[in-house]
Amino acid sequence: MKNFLLYAVSCLLFLILMPAFCFGCSKSDKADKKTESLYSLSKYELKTVSGYFIEKYEGNEQIVEMPSTYKDTKIIAIGERAFYNNEYINQVTIGKNVLYINEEAFSGAVNLSKVNFNSKLEVIGEKAFYCVNLSGELLLPNSLKEIQASAFENSSLLTTIKLNPSTIISPSAFKNCHNISKFIFDGGTIDDISTLVNSMAVEFDTIKDNVGKISIEIYDKDIRAELEEQILRLGFTLV
Repeated sequence: MKNFLLYAVSCLLFLILMPAFCFGCSKSDKADKKTESLYSLSKYELKTVSGYFIEKYEGNEQIVEMPSTYKDTKIIAIGERAFYNNEYINQVTIGKNVLYINEEAFSGAVNLSKVNFNSKLEVIGEKAFYCVNLSGELLLPNSLKEIQASAFENSSLLTTIKLNPSTIISPSAFKNCHNISKFIFDGGTIDDISTLVNSMAVEFDTIKDNVGKISIEIYDKDIRAELEEQILRLGFTLV
């Protein structure tokens, strides 16, 4: 009888404690997953992939300098719509480890007039700076591999673009940027420049109709000499 009572008490304690134990495990697992996938850094929300990417910016500063790391891990990307329709930002410096600026990252940030790019950036996504009032010079890094569709569409105050002509550029990347009067080509090959000029022929013609002539500056003297005749024949001014 004594053994039976001990057994009954043991079973009762097990039934009482089991739900609390299981709930505790579930809650702990959920917390760990959240810690692994989402972090907060002041006004930034970041997710981790092979590095962190900025998922959302919630600040109201006019001049923004992005962090380059978080917890000793590189911030490698700006997420889709991270600064979408931000009305405060006027100037931004891209974090030095950012490789990708994703779709619509700054789309609709109507007061953004200047972007300082880093030297590692590889891709500017579709509509990344769509309907943003960038003005003056746009100095793109030599590391840039691709500018996707409508990336800078409607940046009508841009006047000068500096880029590596080996960059793959969507024909609509600079759509409605009708005040561009100068392209500076830094690096690349003869074929790169020829391909770029041909792929953007329609957009170049539209720009030329608005500003008269587009001047092209080529840093490499040998390439400049080789392409001079072709560039002049296409109606550009070589400087």
